[in-house]
Amino acid sequence: MAKTSGVIKIEGTVEDLTFYKKDGKNFVRKKGGISKERISSDPNFVRTRENNNEFSHSGSSVKF
Repeated sequence: MAKTSGVIKIEGTVEDLTFYKKDGKNFVRKKGGISKERISSDPNFVRTRENNNEFSHSGSSVKF
């Protein structure tokens, strides 16, 4: 995790960098996580896809 020390204090996201303030200090971090393509094709995420599918059906059943 990097700290910003410049004059300009940024909060929010710019491309793949997220700027935020914590305990009065400014930090910057790179976005992370697993890509959508990997979740949709990797055999290790079969159960995740099943859960996502079930959740989407549950969500659409409560729509008005």
